[in-house]
Amino acid sequence: MNNFTTDERIEQFSNLMNPYVSEEFKEWLIESGFFTAPASIHHHGAYSGALFDHSFAVTKALLSFTERLELKW
Repeated sequence: MNNFTTDERIEQFSNLMNPYVSEEFKEWLIESGFFTAPASIHHHGAYSGALFDHSFAVTKALLSFTERLELKW
């Protein structure tokens, strides 16, 4: 569990994803609760914001693999 605020999560998302997603999509994610929802109700990730935290970690790992392995998508 990390202790980021919703605003900090949105800032992290914006810093990483701004070249790839529209402002409208980001607003939709905010309205849909993506930055505040738990990843699970009863298992790991059962805390506010965990859905974003997990998704962000997976995205960063994919970007790291892509760069290190010189992958082309």
